[in-house]
Amino acid sequence: MGVLQGNPADAGVATSVRPADDDDETHLGSSLAATMLHEAGDAIIMLNAEQCITWCNRAAERLYDIILPAVRGRRLNEVISCSFQTPPGAPALQHGVATGLVVGRGALVTRAGQKVPVRITIVPPGNPSDPAASFAVIPNDRESDERPPLGERLNFETLLADLSARFCAIREDEIDGEIEVWLRRMVDALEVDRSTFAELKPNQGLVVTHTFAAPGIEPYPLGLVDQAFPWLTQEFRAGRTVVLSRIPDDLPEEAVAERRMMTAAGMRAGIGIPVSIGGSLVCVLTFGLFRSPRKWPKDVVTRLHVAAEVFGNAIARRDAKERLEQKQRELAHVGRVAAMGELASVIAHELDQPLTAVVSNAEAVRYLLKSEEPDAAEMDEALQDIIDSAIRVSEIVRRERRLIHKSPLGPERVDLNEAVREIELFLRAEARQYGSRLVLELLPGLPSVTGDPVQLQQVILNLARNGFQAMPGQPPERRELTIRTVSEQAEVVISVSDAGPPVEPALLERMFDPFYTTKANGLGMGLSITKSILDAHHSRIWSERKPDGGVTMCVAIPKESVQV
Repeated sequence: MGVLQGNPADAGVATSVRPADDDDETHLGSSLAATMLHEAGDAIIMLNAEQCITWCNRAAERLYDIILPAVRGRRLNEVISCSFQTPPGAPALQHGVATGLVVGRGALVTRAGQKVPVRITIVPPGNPSDPAASFAVIPNDRESDERPPLGERLNFETLLADLSARFCAIREDEIDGEIEVWLRRMVDALEVDRSTFAELKPNQGLVVTHTFAAPGIEPYPLGLVDQAFPWLTQEFRAGRTVVLSRIPDDLPEEAVAERRMMTAAGMRAGIGIPVSIGGSLVCVLTFGLFRSPRKWPKDVVTRLHVAAEVFGNAIARRDAKERLEQKQRELAHVGRVAAMGELASVIAHELDQPLTAVVSNAEAVRYLLKSEEPDAAEMDEALQDIIDSAIRVSEIVRRERRLIHKSPLGPERVDLNEAVREIELFLRAEARQYGSRLVLELLPGLPSVTGDPVQLQQVILNLARNGFQAMPGQPPERRELTIRTVSEQAEVVISVSDAGPPVEPALLERMFDPFYTTKANGLGMGLSITKSILDAHHSRIWSERKPDGGVTMCVAIPKESVQV
């Protein structure tokens, strides 16, 4: 912050202090004038020609935490540091005498040592040649009802434009991180001390999810706020903006908890802006000041409403996406259960073989034990077969349970080759059911991807099942389904290729539409579920016609980590 320009003496600390006047109101004229100045809403500080403070009104003492005996006789620049738009080399007060008015920006230093940002107006006396004349210094801080300067308004308009454009461009999973960034930017732009963002959570209440505080200010703790601030919560739920220019004076009597909590925290001013969509509260954006009171001009409040609505719409979009994904996960689970139901007979056959082996080997061991000289080596071999068969049964059951598990496992590193091998048992069982062959062409050293392994296995199963179901009408020697993995520049591609009949181009365009099917008993949901899973993995799926008949379904998954 600069100091008063012009006279070099203006820039330093005064070496002497003018004694206090015997009569504080010598230069104020009548008692009526003195009373009017004392009761004025603006802070008024009187100076003599040497820029020493001779008097200040009650508003100055109250608003800026000063007392007249402590500042009287001190030079102005010991109390207020300011920069003024004056001609180079022209002393500020002399410039005010010539022009009739000086307006600048600065900081008032309180008794506690805090710097309070102020806008200062210096009004010269009617007769500046009178040696007894005084200058009136009116520090108008954010309590003023005046609009912010044009430059500030334009800067904030630019900030809002950037904010809106950014939230339109980001993905839903980036919204929370971006809110943190913009709370910081808005605190800096508004020159406030703290900002919080709270969301109305189902079955919880109003919960602070994001906060940012300027250096030296304690961030507001994350968590539920309904019980801590019942009156504020009631106002926000009713859709009413809460503007507090002076705390605790502006709080109503019923705001008992708010008065106690805010006073204890040292909060001097604040504003809370609720955002409702469809008549229901979505979120609340708040700003607070701890160093000084502050008025909130109407145009500032209007702009803060715009910012809050940008946040609210982003949160509503994020929540809608989460609800959609939840429904898609539930539908995918239904699809997996249905698929396992279709494979029930095949799985039963797969379980029958090792269980039969367990029974046969157990009977063999029992027979050997009845002999006079049991063959220990033969019994050990039979027991090992029993163990191996039991492990095989356990593995089949484990893999089936994994596939039909309702809750997704969440994103993790996935080796697609290993994912295919884990479900190879089911793939080969289904291939036998349809009289087809399964060919695996898995690239060694395939890079990993990030995703939900069960959901990606469901994609492979869905595509393979569609391929098997497309080939029964083909000659036995043509019924071959190939699963291939390759590594592209930025993606891992897995393809499933069948040898079914030729496919019309119109069918390729519609095959991912929900409820579209060419099967007599089909629901048309398999490929639709597959596409929704891949959308959640930020992946692509497309189909290609084979020249000799059949279709190749291709899935490209980014090598980079993604959150699903």
